[in-house]
Amino acid sequence: MILVIGGTADSRQLAAYLSGMGAKVTLSVATPLGARVFQEKTAIELVQQIFTEETLPRFISEKNITAVVDASHPFAIQVSQLAQRVCGDLGLPYLRFERPELGFPEHPLLLPVDNWQQAAATARQQAGTVFLAVGVKPLPILHEAGLMNRKPVVARVLPEENSIALCKQYDIAEIVALRGVAAKELNCALFRQYDIGVVITKDSGSTGGTPVKVEAALSMSLPIVVVRRPRVDYIRKVTSHQGVSKFLKGRGLL
Repeated sequence: MILVIGGTADSRQLAAYLSGMGAKVTLSVATPLGARVFQEKTAIELVQQIFTEETLPRFISEKNITAVVDASHPFAIQVSQLAQRVCGDLGLPYLRFERPELGFPEHPLLLPVDNWQQAAATARQQAGTVFLAVGVKPLPILHEAGLMNRKPVVARVLPEENSIALCKQYDIAEIVALRGVAAKELNCALFRQYDIGVVITKDSGSTGGTPVKVEAALSMSLPIVVVRRPRVDYIRKVTSHQGVSKFLKGRGLL
């Protein structure tokens, strides 16, 4: 049984690919939302599970997992670090799968940064209302960095009760609740509607809609702050489905 640690559209596609190749696959998600959006009619076993130092080894043992493919979100570094440690302790094959980082054009309005504190500081230097297209997990850091105290902030988040509640908790002025990747035209319409002065997003890859957000902002001459992916020293990493299947075949697991 192959464990695919999920959390992204890429992970769902990868699980379906491996299942189609004949592998027995368990796909893990951490939230009820992750479970709801998985609608593949395949033999994949879906589990909602938050892994810890205790639960991951137990899960691996109970499910007779023979390899772990980590396809968690690029910003979920704690999950990746945990999976690598546990696999190392158990002598289990570990592989990181993620789409390549985006190569952004050189542009005076495209402002890459390395963390959320830098994102807040950079956005504060710009005029006008901030549009947050980063989800809710960074809200505590951005709030602590003083972003909401000094700028009106509009946040685009998932239409989930906990997301809305967190926005209210962290002084978000306006909330846009949408699911899925928005087209360039919709992004532009939102930027105009709320008279946005600067956008903050993160490099979640093409499946996360980052290129579309960048294109929309630059087309309106808006500065856009892009938080780069955290640096993680993965034991092994591939960027394609074929790379995953080659890894598993080389170990007699596919």
